[in-house]
Amino acid sequence: MIIIQAEWKEFIDELLARRTQDVIYVIGRSDSGKTTFCKYLIESFLKDFSVAYIDCDPGQSTIGPPTTTGMAFYRNRYNIEDKEFLMFAGSTSPARHLLQNLTGIRVLLDKAREMNPGKVVIDSSGFVIGDAALEFQYNVIQTVRPDHLVIFQDEDELEGIARNFYKRAFPIIKRFKVPPSVKPRSMVERQLYREEKFRNYFKVVKEYSINLREIGIHGTVVSMNKATLRNRLISLNDDEGLVLSLGIVIDYEKDSGILSFFSPTLEINRVTSIQTGDIFLDPSGKEIRSA
Repeated sequence: MIIIQAEWKEFIDELLARRTQDVIYVIGRSDSGKTTFCKYLIESFLKDFSVAYIDCDPGQSTIGPPTTTGMAFYRNRYNIEDKEFLMFAGSTSPARHLLQNLTGIRVLLDKAREMNPGKVVIDSSGFVIGDAALEFQYNVIQTVRPDHLVIFQDEDELEGIARNFYKRAFPIIKRFKVPPSVKPRSMVERQLYREEKFRNYFKVVKEYSINLREIGIHGTVVSMNKATLRNRLISLNDDEGLVLSLGIVIDYEKDSGILSFFSPTLEINRVTSIQTGDIFLDPSGKEIRSA
């Protein structure tokens, strides 16, 4: 259990005093306490504001299944919307799909703003260390343009990201130490978490088919044949590019263009495009391999 830090409350009290639609972007490595902070932040805001929460972690997702980024909207502490909005990242690591992750965050923020929340809380993935991560996080901040950038770090390992914004009026930067009570999870624990999430998502499925000659397909570049598509995770997207449902490919008939797949209940007539990912699952949702 992570103990709520006194300095967190002081910062949140400052935000509560602001009657503006603040966007708060929280970054930190995996197992740094940032998600616990985000949950505490949301709980505190809901006393006075509606809140949109955007989860940017496609590997250890709290909204939706792995491989997605998600947004949940809370009207107040007593009226929680059960509708979730998802964007498909195609992988459990942002490092492999930077463009999809960046686009997903932007689309979800736009969707959140349509609902006119009092506050927006954005929880980053743990992809924050290294040159590629620095460039990715810089572009997320450029795209989102948050009012506040909250950094969780042990020493100064994320200052390479923050330094780009030292001389700007916004975002206002706030730094917190990683709480000593945080216990890092092992790779095995992370894998088991993903498998459980997939297993629950695909617990009840039906078989569907769709003609790829009549609908768009994009995502991970693959040769269109049975060998490359069978068991591949796909996203069935609506007219906004949001996830209607994820699916697991059963078969593909090249001559007819028919793709068959397992999916939870799906309004097949609402599908406007299919997005392919890097993950392969068996019908139960257990990961077989990644491309």
